[in-house]
This record gives sequence, structure tokens and C-alpha cells, in this order.
Amino acid sequence: MYKKDQMTSNERMDAFYNGREYDRCPVMLFVVSNAGKYAGLTHREKRSCAKNQAVAQLAAYERMRHDGLVIEYGLNGIGTACGSETDDPEDACPSVVKWAINSVDEVDKLNLSCIEMRNDPWLRLNYDAASICVEKIGKEVGVFSTIPGPLTAAASLMPVDRLLRDMRKKPEKAHQLLRFCTDAAKSVIREITRSGCGPFLSDPIASETLISASTYREFVYPYSKELMDYVKSLGMGMGYHICGKAVNILDDMVNTGCGTLSFDVQVDVEDAKRLVGDRVPILGNIDVVQTLLMGTVDDVRQEVKSQLLKGYDSPKGFIVSVSCDMPVKTPLENIDTIIETVREVGQYPYDPGLWE
Repeated sequence: MYKKDQMTSNERMDAFYNGREYDRCPVMLFVVSNAGKYAGLTHREKRSCAKNQAVAQLAAYERMRHDGLVIEYGLNGIGTACGSETDDPEDACPSVVKWAINSVDEVDKLNLSCIEMRNDPWLRLNYDAASICVEKIGKEVGVFSTIPGPLTAAASLMPVDRLLRDMRKKPEKAHQLLRFCTDAAKSVIREITRSGCGPFLSDPIASETLISASTYREFVYPYSKELMDYVKSLGMGMGYHICGKAVNILDDMVNTGCGTLSFDVQVDVEDAKRLVGDRVPILGNIDVVQTLLMGTVDDVRQEVKSQLLKGYDSPKGFIVSVSCDMPVKTPLENIDTIIETVREVGQYPYDPGLWE
């Protein structure tokens, strides 16, 4: 337990989800792409082995004692398991440079057995990293793994522009691809959660920035709900994040049965509270670029207070968080300021006068 806290993270989150009093506002930070910085590792070094993945997460937790570690199975995991290839930058996130398929017409070439841990070194690496973290500190804090949503998984298998075109021109084949991606995500969830970690669904390609709300409802919602139902059948819950614009699909996202709702800066916390705050806990969305990457400590402190003021009275609860995965070069002192500010002014019972 951190010296300024009165509860461990697991105690705090149990109280939060069950309507009991807790010591301070929870803080969930997506320390993923930048995690290596906490252990003096480049991104390539961090992703090179299970030990480094775990060491990076443990070092970040030792420094901040935030509420949740995140293992990076990542958005391209299903794609690379099936034959997509990525580049290998020293200190940046890998990007797909060659896709497994180029059209939904090639969906029959994909094989679910490629996703299985016995055939996928990347899944094995992340399973082992999660296992290390759970063994070392799982009794104190939750450990999670990112899981790509159906549409984002599809975009790791074929170019996104062609995917979006084929969804219009070849909807039956597009659904077949999304069926594959959903089954693949189930396989990843089933295997990686055996480590003791929980899943967190991220589907940035499902944003209203790229597709309409009606397209989301046709091509994304049914498969996302199926994944949420599957996770519940395993005795767990799963958070849900979509990047970019999402205000017109917030209700649909909650209808999937997600355990918590996360969104980007294009959605205002007050709008989310008004629209769905009585149905699900919502995560804040501190701007990872303008505030955390490019801003000052004072900018961060002010945005944390603003987020608390907007979200603290959300009926199902509010968690201070960030708008997306934090960029690799984010100053660590800016991230420190999030949790330090919450410890200073986010103690329970809340005093909104401290945030104005």
C-alpha cells in the first residue's frame, strides 16, 4: 500500500464497484506504449521478452501505485498471429507494413489455430508477462491485458481503407471477417486470462471518426456484445474503449454489457455522465497529447481538477483516467502529477471546492 493511501488498489476498486466508501478517487492509467521508460527500456527492449514487459509494468506501479497494470497484447496481435508483418522501431510502437490479406474475399485463408498460444510467440510472451505481474502483486492491484475489438482486429489483417470499402460493397464477406476476428478475440481472452489477468477491449477503428453510428450498430455492436457476454461467462467483466468521436454510440457501447466505459477527448465527461453515467462507471479522458505529451505539470494538475469536477457525481462512479494509450515520449513527471493531484484533492469524501 502506498504511504498516502489508506487502501490497496484491490480494496479500493472492490469498494468502488460495490457502492462502499473508499479512500480516494481511483486512477487508471494506460501505461502501455511508454511503460519501458519506467525501467530504462526502449519500446523494442520492452516488447522483446516477457520479463521486460513485466519489469516495465512493475516499475511503473512501484513509482505511482495507480489502479491497474496493462499488459500489451495490443491492437496488432491477431493480425501478426495470422501473418501480418510489422516494422521494428527502436522506440516507437510497431506498425503493420504487410497485411495477411488484402480483401475480405481472402477471409477463408485465415486459420484460427494461428491464434492459439502454442502457435503464437507474442501471445505466449504476454501471457508470461501477465503471469509474472499477477504472481508478484496481483493480491494488491489488478492486472489487465489489452484485447483488440473486432473491427480493429480486422484492420490488423487487411488495410483499413479496403476494409471500410468492403464493408459497404461486400457486407456478407465483411461479416465473415468480423466473425473470424470475434472468434479470434475469444481465443486470446480465454488463453491470456488463465494467467489471472483481466481483459480490456479497445476498438479505435470503430470510432465515429471513421464510421457512422449506423455502421457501428451493424458491423461492430453485435460482435462486441458477444465478446462481453463471453467474458461474463468466464466470470469476469471487461472495460471498453473507442477512440475519436463516439458520443452517438455511447449508449450502444454500454448496451454491449461493458464493465466500464472509456472514451477519447472528443467526448466530454459531462456528456458521458448525462447520457450513460447512470448505467456504468465512466473513465475520464485527460488529453494524452495536448496535456500529457506537450503540456506542463500545471496543465496536468488543472485538467485533473477539471475532470474531477465534471465526473465525481456520476451515478455509477467516476475514475480519473487518460484519453488513450500515452505516447512513448510522454514526460514521466506529467504522469506522476495525475496521481499526485488525486492524492492531494481527490480524497473521499470529495470536496468540490478544491477543484475550482
